[in-house]
Amino acid sequence: MNFFILVTLKAGFKKRYTRSQIKILNNLDVLVVSPGGVGTTVLIDHCKKYLTINDRDNLDGLKHKIKPFNNFKKELKIIYIDGDSLDIYSSLKRRNYFQIQLLNFESLLGVISSRLVDIKKFEKLLKLHKRNWSNMTGENILFLNYENLFESSKKINTFLDIQETSFIETFPKRKKRITR
Repeated sequence: MNFFILVTLKAGFKKRYTRSQIKILNNLDVLVVSPGGVGTTVLIDHCKKYLTINDRDNLDGLKHKIKPFNNFKKELKIIYIDGDSLDIYSSLKRRNYFQIQLLNFESLLGVISSRLVDIKKFEKLLKLHKRNWSNMTGENILFLNYENLFESSKKINTFLDIQETSFIETFPKRKKRITR
């Protein structure tokens, strides 16, 4: 990859939120974000029955953002899901999303070749992703771990202030992971 392409890519990483993404954010009730491989899509699919939420297939580019937007609207609820780094790594590799996630993580090394990013380098990217979102403080962000996700329906329901009892009654059940 030549120097011009690298500089262009790096410059593109600086503009983390497009105008259309900001417009989408301003119309959401809840944003579910994660480094991937931790049940994010399952939670989005369930929550979208009750609230306006980001796209399950990340077509809006919000699901795996490396950093939060500086000026979230006060009413926006954010759920951040993380998990075991080896499980995430294995899940992304198995489902052929690893290269895409490296782009979401704004990894220049990953842009050059995903083969250059081993588990140790990937763990550093995961820590950075979580640290960026952990720096958000306030009552509008809920941190969950994949290990507890499917047992957290009441906690999520309370956080999102959903009045329908069906949210808890129909909450997805844990399925066996096939990542390792």
